[in-house]
Amino acid sequence: MATVYLAKDLRHDRDVALKVMHREIALALGRERFLREIKLAARLSHPNILTVHDSGEMGDRLWYVMPYVEGESLRDRLNSDEKLGLDEAVSLTREAADALGYAHSLGIVHRDIKPENILISRGHAVIADFGIARAIDVARDDALTTAGIALGTTAYMSPEQALGEGVHAGSDVWALGCVLYEMLSGKPPFGTGGREVVTRALTGRPVPLRVLRLDVSEDLERIVEKALAREKTDRYANASALAEALDSYRAGRRPRIDRKHLLRIAGVGIAAAIVIALGARMMSSQRDTPAASPAAARPMSSERLSSDSTARELYKIAKVEQLRRTAPSMARAIALFSQVIARDSSYAPAWARLAGTAQISYLRGYLIPGIPRDSLVALAVAASARAIELGPDDASAWLVKGRVSRLVDPVDNGPVLFAIRKSLAIDSTDASAWYDLGMAEQESLNDSAARAAWLRSAELNPGDVQTLAFIALHYLWNDEYDLGLKWADSAIKLDPTYQVSRIAAGQINVALGRPLEAMRHIDVVLRLATGREKVNALSVMAKAQVALGDRGKARETLAIARGLFDMSNMVVHEPAFVGAGLAAVGDTAAAVQLMKAYSPRGDLHYQLHLKRDPGLRWLRGAWGKGLLVP
Repeated sequence: MATVYLAKDLRHDRDVALKVMHREIALALGRERFLREIKLAARLSHPNILTVHDSGEMGDRLWYVMPYVEGESLRDRLNSDEKLGLDEAVSLTREAADALGYAHSLGIVHRDIKPENILISRGHAVIADFGIARAIDVARDDALTTAGIALGTTAYMSPEQALGEGVHAGSDVWALGCVLYEMLSGKPPFGTGGREVVTRALTGRPVPLRVLRLDVSEDLERIVEKALAREKTDRYANASALAEALDSYRAGRRPRIDRKHLLRIAGVGIAAAIVIALGARMMSSQRDTPAASPAAARPMSSERLSSDSTARELYKIAKVEQLRRTAPSMARAIALFSQVIARDSSYAPAWARLAGTAQISYLRGYLIPGIPRDSLVALAVAASARAIELGPDDASAWLVKGRVSRLVDPVDNGPVLFAIRKSLAIDSTDASAWYDLGMAEQESLNDSAARAAWLRSAELNPGDVQTLAFIALHYLWNDEYDLGLKWADSAIKLDPTYQVSRIAAGQINVALGRPLEAMRHIDVVLRLATGREKVNALSVMAKAQVALGDRGKARETLAIARGLFDMSNMVVHEPAFVGAGLAAVGDTAAAVQLMKAYSPRGDLHYQLHLKRDPGLRWLRGAWGKGLLVP
């Protein structure tokens, strides 16, 4: 819109910002309209508004002068930090709302609130470009459109503004609500891409903030939701009302984790240290479930619904988060399932999912805020027991009972198989139960039974990439690499971000002598994973590097993987994957030492990897003595 110069005001000996409008925009705006709107903006006097010192014209150029602000724009800040701290985001929004409320009291609407127009000076918000957006808006004509001027910024444009129904104070409230949402979540509520953003703003709802960020309270989430109400009558009437709501929130903000609230949610005698968790990981025992595949997220056929409509919505979102299989998404899943239970404590499926989430969090070694890893077992057991108590004929409750049984005693699949078969007796069409049966049979090395169960799961739910990925691994374990690659490719086509499919494809390609293709899949995982989630992928990468003849690089890669976990606190896959990598570079003794450090050594899933992974076949000889448990 303009070129901005740092200039010297000679009369007052001060630095100023000189904005010179681009020629085509100046011509489209017109001299009189521009100077009239700038004059209107110059009336504004507020500590959080960047005032106008002067304005004028020079030939066909229009210009205006504002104070020079040392600092950065909010957009610059978000580009570097992505998200802001909770207190800072609320404080900046509160100051911007106060400034806008002052302007609204004078009948002035900004019309283009966005991070680019909010400056941060010494920790305080300053709004820039009052009057310019109105001048452009008033000049909605062919000349302006021909000049290629965007009439508003779609990511922050209110529904009424997008529909050309005119703007008002509530339009600024909407835009500021979008900005607050972005400061808290790292992205605008409806995306950034043109017409699609407008469509979503007119027809959809943003992902609830508490799904994206655990430290956002219900009170703050409600404030943002009200600011983003689609109907302008449901929004705050003006920015002053929004500022008052933020003041009330800050004055009465509750602690991030309310211990009593969590104890009410748990409600089954779980120790306080366990219940304080409210932020964990996954559902299902061995379930490497897909990243939000709609087919995989559908309700199980036997799953009843809560009578509470909000609980139903939260439960639906929680299941999708659970399927993403990342540390943050699983933390959000536990928080959401706990909210469901707080609203409907008799809802057995929510208790079952909460139990499964705690169980997988333990198996994967995820660090859950506020809860020791060992306490996850007690949480899973207690929540599972509550699910069975509430729903003795609920297939999903029995399914989770089996998964938790495996967590309690990973050396014995008897209780696991009993619970799974109980679940299937209640609902034989549950794809998840067939998946679990396949895993239990595979861990018992019953290959044909495992394959039959997994194929049945895929038949019942062809969109479940988790099942497709494990069928691929089944064929890897049985040296049928071409078949395995077909199943892995199918899973990747359905969901290219699902990490287990990529790792399976990487392992199979290494076994087929295609290291470059393996590295392509592993590169995807390394871009998606964080922390110790990268261990398996790095180990496969090292084997591919060995296949390419670069053992030195492979050792460096394994050193990175090795630095991501502690030998005294390993999860089941880490010693097996890293051990295979160490053996590939020739450090077999180190591999054995690492694998012997895992406990319990008789863990059936651990033994499955030791006995079937292609990179560990050498354990069938003398090296495996004391490692392979009959």
